[in-house]
Amino acid sequence: MLASRTKGFSAGAHVAYISHENDAFHHAAEYGFGYGVIAQYGFNHKIAVAIAYQHYTLDSKEINSIVNPYQLFEYDIMGKYIFGSSTLKLRPYVQAGFNFTNTEEGFYYPQLGQFQDVYTTEEYYGILFLAGAGLSYYITPDFSIDLNFIMHVGQYNKVYLTTNYTATEKIDVESDIFNLNGLLGAQYHF
Repeated sequence: MLASRTKGFSAGAHVAYISHENDAFHHAAEYGFGYGVIAQYGFNHKIAVAIAYQHYTLDSKEINSIVNPYQLFEYDIMGKYIFGSSTLKLRPYVQAGFNFTNTEEGFYYPQLGQFQDVYTTEEYYGILFLAGAGLSYYITPDFSIDLNFIMHVGQYNKVYLTTNYTATEKIDVESDIFNLNGLLGAQYHF
């Protein structure tokens, strides 16, 4: 009897929570909520690959930030190993893969510039490793509710986009990143 369909294509949506740490630019963890989507292909009932997208809104603790809250975007590609057999409704899984993260912030520096204030827009981006675990509960063989925890670890590069609305040079700076995500969503398995 088929209680959980994990072979073939599936797609879903989720709500998400993030704890974002960035050692060079944000010295304390910042938190936010977001949403996302996932597309998955199961080669069999145990092995799958997935791509996912998350969009978060974070509150900045930086005193000079004028774009507050700011946006953070994550793009995941991962492999999954799903435990148990397709006769079970409750299926735990583990996952690992890669992530691309980027965000853009605006800062206002009134103490700089003799005659005018300085406004800078900065974009950060980086490729990270991801690892996580989750649990799927199949309401029907084709529809599941999923609880997922993912950790992203890696480094940002920093690029200055504009200063006072004028393009400036790109400056690459290494900054360690640690993101911890909790996702709650639903998937339909075709």
